[in-house]
Amino acid sequence: MLNSRKKIGTYWEIIADNLKKRGWSLGWVSAVDSRGRTIWIVDGHRDDGKRFVVHADEVLTAFVELQAAIHRQPGSSQRPTRARPPDAQLSALALHLPTPRATG
Repeated sequence: MLNSRKKIGTYWEIIADNLKKRGWSLGWVSAVDSRGRTIWIVDGHRDDGKRFVVHADEVLTAFVELQAAIHRQPGSSQRPTRARPPDAQLSALALHLPTPRATG
């Protein structure tokens, strides 16, 4: 039987793999905010200029929120998210940011 940490790692890895299969490039990092709390920042972008940046208290929550933000966009190729994993805390904020263009 897998312990709960292993399951949580598996959930966000499944989400990341599914997004990559649909053409999304991903990056993620943990950081410490001004109050000393660890936050997770996940960035997803595609060649068509779509980009999303999400931050949350937990890595799983950040990936769930990224997937939901991508799905909410018109013309999304994502299937609806069914149920959120019970461990996910819904304190994330999703921002839709334009992709920077090269200047020359």
